[in-house]
Amino acid sequence: MNEQNHAEDKSKQGFILAEVMVSSMIVGLVLAGILRLLVWTAYQTSVSGQRTVATEMLQEKMETLLNTDFEELMSGEDGGTPFTRTWTVAEGSTPYEKTLKVIIAWEDMRGMPREITCQSFSIDSRITSSGLSLANLPGGGP
Repeated sequence: MNEQNHAEDKSKQGFILAEVMVSSMIVGLVLAGILRLLVWTAYQTSVSGQRTVATEMLQEKMETLLNTDFEELMSGEDGGTPFTRTWTVAEGSTPYEKTLKVIIAWEDMRGMPREITCQSFSIDSRITSSGLSLANLPGGGP
């Protein structure tokens, strides 16, 4: 009888070891999933922060361009790390308007290119302050 009890104890120990191994594998898989989620969340937080900074840079430049004298508007670029800010000033559909475009470009922490763009237009303040509308000027609107 004593040998039979001893054999049962060994089989119970083997069963407990198998349970521990399976449980460890399940816990490992769950922890790997959580770790992957944490890495993804950190990446998205970084991208969101960079997008916020880029948006602020874009808004600052667009406001500067819109407050610049019409005759002094010109294209340009300034770079920094990690952002590059480019703005273009193009002639509009009439000689009294210009199209403004600001682009902020950068690479995220994975090296993926990112970019945000804003486009607006500027009208010669000499026209608007005189009470004229573009429709009343040569080459103006309908």
